[in-house]
Amino acid sequence: MKKLISMLSAILLLSGCGHSEVLIDDVERSDENVSDILMLEEAVTESGSDTAPENERPAETQKSETISLPDDNSETVYDIFLRASNTEIHSDPDEAEIIWYAEIPIDCEPEKVGLVDADTGEIVSELFDEADFEKYGDTIKGDSVYNCRFTVNTDIDTDPDVSEDRYYHFYACFTENGITHCSETVEIWVYESFSDKELYDMEAVDTAVSELMDSDGFNELSAKERSEQMLSLISELSEKGTPDRPYSLIDPESIFADEDMISFQYACGVSGGVKLTPFSEYMN
Repeated sequence: MKKLISMLSAILLLSGCGHSEVLIDDVERSDENVSDILMLEEAVTESGSDTAPENERPAETQKSETISLPDDNSETVYDIFLRASNTEIHSDPDEAEIIWYAEIPIDCEPEKVGLVDADTGEIVSELFDEADFEKYGDTIKGDSVYNCRFTVNTDIDTDPDVSEDRYYHFYACFTENGITHCSETVEIWVYESFSDKELYDMEAVDTAVSELMDSDGFNELSAKERSEQMLSLISELSEKGTPDRPYSLIDPESIFADEDMISFQYACGVSGGVKLTPFSEYMN
């Protein structure tokens, strides 16, 4: 199931006086940073520093083959604390750069600290403790916090009609005195905004549900009868869609119903639901 920064959920409410109201909590998939990471070093630097294009950055920030990876012949300890300036990245290339922070034990003085792609085993960058914020994102030399600026691959679009996402995994490591020091793996999530097709598909479901709720006689039915009719419509939308969108608009495996509420997931993975009884006046 697709992980979401925020959930676009539709709750369709039937009031007790025969008037139906559509309540939509529409929080768009955020295109802004939502990470909540304390950047103590960055707070004392100039914000908005321009960074050079990747092909113009110093060669030492790129892949270094001299950094040792963990192997079966060395002792491995997990004593590096690794974090990223952002772990949830919109697919917009302008948002692709992050700063890595690797805090190493204060009694270590490694020659090189590497950033490793955990999925491929490739060393993708080197981290530095050089007090050069523009090049590496580092602000204080000798504080045992190593940094690098790193551009995440946000080219994940394979279908313009489907919002896609991808996960990357990284860890930091270095070897000193026969001991390999590593961090735990950090996951980076790259996501796309909902496509126009996905938004229109969700709207088609909401429209069909609202039309049934506003139809003559629906409000006079018993709770059980309302639930049965709505469940029949939801099931039809999951199998055949609507006349102008004749394909599944709801995940059929996600439908759950009782006399008060029918919940489901739209085909794009967003949660929705239909409430068949009024909300209590005491509910927020």
